[in-house]
Amino acid sequence: MNLALQNLVARINVEKARVREAEVHLNEAVDKLTEALKSSTASLEEKWSFWLTIPDHCKRHSEWVIPCLGYICPMDSPLYVEKYCTVEIPYMIESLQEALDDGEDLEYSQEDIDRVKQYVIDNNVGSFVYDW
Repeated sequence: MNLALQNLVARINVEKARVREAEVHLNEAVDKLTEALKSSTASLEEKWSFWLTIPDHCKRHSEWVIPCLGYICPMDSPLYVEKYCTVEIPYMIESLQEALDDGEDLEYSQEDIDRVKQYVIDNNVGSFVYDW
């Protein structure tokens, strides 16, 4: 085989190893951020306001519906979600909060939204796949 092609393959392998190492460091940093958010003594609204400013690459993505959505199932809410679509949590909470603030007849309360916010902050989950 051509030496130039072998060198390219070797270079790709080296770069792939660097990417894997960087992913490990990124995951460790996200874990530390998650623990710091969870242990913070700030109010829920202060934590939520800060959490909203965190870039998406610093948040986790869940491959399934987050457990706390039993409080506010999107099927029973003003938020329409296709099965197997990715749901961005800030958008979801904003939509649900607006509907609640507008006085729509809903099966969830502010306390339910706050429980979801707390779960999201404690687990640093920025999105999930809607698999119900």
